[in-house]
Amino acid sequence: MVSLLNAMYCSKKFHIPFAFVWFGDEKLNAFCRTKQVDNNRLVGISVGSPEEVFTENFIRNYCISDDGSNEEIIKMKDWVYYFEPYRDIADFCFDDLLYYECRSPLGWNMPPIFLPDVFQDINKNDYKRVCKECYREIEFSDEIKGIIEKVDTAVSDKGKFITIHVRTGDIVYSVPWPMYLRKALIAELVVEVIIKELPHNNVVVLGDDITSLERIIQFSRQIMQENNIDFGNHSILLAKDLIENNTYENVLLTFYDSYVLSKGEKLFISSWSSFAFFPSLISDTDDVFSCYNYFSAQEQYDIILKYIERLDLHPLQRSFSYYHLMQLSKELGKSFEEQLIFANKMVSLSSLNVTKAVYAFFLIEHRKFNLFYDFVEALSSEELEGMLKFAIIPWNSNCYRMNVFKRFCLGIFTADNARKARLLHTIKKKLSAQEKEWFNQMYKTIFFRLHRYIWFNKKLH
Repeated sequence: MVSLLNAMYCSKKFHIPFAFVWFGDEKLNAFCRTKQVDNNRLVGISVGSPEEVFTENFIRNYCISDDGSNEEIIKMKDWVYYFEPYRDIADFCFDDLLYYECRSPLGWNMPPIFLPDVFQDINKNDYKRVCKECYREIEFSDEIKGIIEKVDTAVSDKGKFITIHVRTGDIVYSVPWPMYLRKALIAELVVEVIIKELPHNNVVVLGDDITSLERIIQFSRQIMQENNIDFGNHSILLAKDLIENNTYENVLLTFYDSYVLSKGEKLFISSWSSFAFFPSLISDTDDVFSCYNYFSAQEQYDIILKYIERLDLHPLQRSFSYYHLMQLSKELGKSFEEQLIFANKMVSLSSLNVTKAVYAFFLIEHRKFNLFYDFVEALSSEELEGMLKFAIIPWNSNCYRMNVFKRFCLGIFTADNARKARLLHTIKKKLSAQEKEWFNQMYKTIFFRLHRYIWFNKKLH
């Protein structure tokens, strides 16, 4: 929806037509359709079909059909950010979109992000004003209109509230953490927001991990009771309970949650999430807070330490919070020994390949090469294969690429020859022919740079 609003915004500003392609659920990663992880109930994400969201008239006038034969649409699915190459040009302004050559004959493909974050010459207040105008011009289906009416009625009946969007889901349970460190919201910060806000406001919490949300609410009440914090007649509830007999599923549930989030007097979100961007744009309030900016680094560190061992969440949720502690302790200049405590907790709670990769590169970054080899040699054959393919091969993990490979090679090059040979031999056995060819090319490319660096570093010592 943010991409659609951005296209409509450009259309108004440049007085040119706009159109949109609706990719549907097939473009989402498989985890977005997951309903359960162990005993945790998830709601997933669905964007549905154009017919479920818009009127026939709106689709006929603005939607480009995707029958799988249009090559430009196929390219869009793999290359979403068409103007990404221009973001680093210092003097590239919004008006330049009219003059720079676009890669696609269909026009500039709008990404699901705030355009003022890309183009510094866009006035943020005007951008939000125009986007709200565009939102009111969208012709929604009867089902979506029904959701809007029910939520508006519930808000009128129940009174004002603040909303908290707890984005976790696929980021915590399956995908590369370093790339999405602050796209997901750690639970301990949510607890602190609830404790600060509930004495003054009703609170509505929404997110993709229902089990975790229920435990966060229960734990927040417990902490307030222990500290004799009176929240009077104010209530806290899940978004799904805002209306009675809520049976929304799939794309209707996605829109419902998104619209409820927009109705808060204050919106608390993670640093960046496309799901939260849309409610932020159509909301009547400007009080939209990233919890990672709302609390300082030191406050985050103290808050997580205060609650992490008491808040009973899924091990992967806790592992992700320990990853934050590890990163915060580095940012705050804590000792390696303290960082290592958090890193050990992180990796002990998680079976994900990403966690093992993050831990290995943490040891390499601090030049603890013996610990690095002790760790990778203790992994089972399957664990090592999963970590390698996750962390090294770029088509499995775009977030690491060359920098991660450099770190990995640095760990290999600085080990003794016997351990180096054993690990390289193990790596070669685990890779396919295509992966092995790529590995060899990267290894040779980086070898001379790193070998020279290591020789120079040894000379310094």
